[in-house]
Amino acid sequence: MAMFSRSLRQVFAAVLATLFLFSLPLGAQASLITQQERSFKVYDPGWPKGVIEIKKINNLQSPLFPKDFEVEIKNISNKPIYAIYCVVILPESGGPIGFHLNYGREELIDASQRIEESDEPLPPGESRFLKGSRTWQKDQLARYKDNDAEYARASSRVVLNFQTLSFGDGTGYTLRNPYKGDSSFRSGKTGNN
Repeated sequence: MAMFSRSLRQVFAAVLATLFLFSLPLGAQASLITQQERSFKVYDPGWPKGVIEIKKINNLQSPLFPKDFEVEIKNISNKPIYAIYCVVILPESGGPIGFHLNYGREELIDASQRIEESDEPLPPGESRFLKGSRTWQKDQLARYKDNDAEYARASSRVVLNFQTLSFGDGTGYTLRNPYKGDSSFRSGKTGNN
């Protein structure tokens, strides 16, 4: 009899919780759903060792994610860094959905590009924030415009994947593999000058 009474109480509690959930206005239900915690992972095999480290993740749980999402990176190498390019992947999105986080001028992820006077380096020992691409936000967020629950599911897991880093002198890393150029690269001089 005690077993039946406990089962009855559990069923009654479940019915009350369901009634409460359905009695909420639709927007309140969606906001409860969107409050789930996002998990964050760094795809470690892609990160160059001894060059940069992640210091802090900002706004992972923000209701404005990914608009205000940023990652603080510290230069632990002995050279200034002029560009960093990472991809953030949302594996639960059901498709190839993600966005870019950048530091520096995007053209510098191409090893053939030279630095310009306006390019600001990330000096050794200092930190800067990688910030998101506005293009992705404009194009990709539109698909979730009226579906908070689907957006919460799609953005529940966040994976950061390193792509490219440029020291601005023709050297850097692409997918953890170093690339090297010549020493005249940084000054903008070539053998023809």
